Amino acid sequence: MFNAFRAKFSSNRLAFYSAWLISLIITLSLAANWLANDRPLLVSYQGKWYMPIIWQVSDQDLGGQLLGPADFHDPFIKAEIANHGFMIMPLIAFAYDTIDFSLQQTVPSPPDSKHHLGTDDLGRDVLSRLLYGV
Repeated sequence: MFNAFRAKFSSNRLAFYSAWLISLIITLSLAANWLANDRPLLVSYQGKWYMPIIWQVSDQDLGGQLLGPADFHDPFIKAEIANHGFMIMPLIAFAYDTIDFSLQQTVPSPPDSKHHLGTDDLGRDVLSRLLYGV
């Protein structure tokens, strides 16, 4: 019975391609945290390895003065990591709720190399919001 259903389903091109598209959308939304996030996937700093996408890293762990979590868009933290190690950022370096305060134009901004679909009226990345479904 299953083979007959599969054969009939595969013969309908629209249903077949729609199923693949829906599967791709579901997979991308499940992987959204790894594709679009404001925290790096991996950080090497002074010989220590961190995975900020899984565990929270404090500002003091990366040479800062603050007690709270590290802000990886902060120029000081970026410079410290660049001088004493490296970090691997996700494809989109903004989470669905991250506001980009370093924008050079008014919001909503058009697409550019940093924000592939532009930003919304608050300066949040549109592509990351689409991936998260917000």
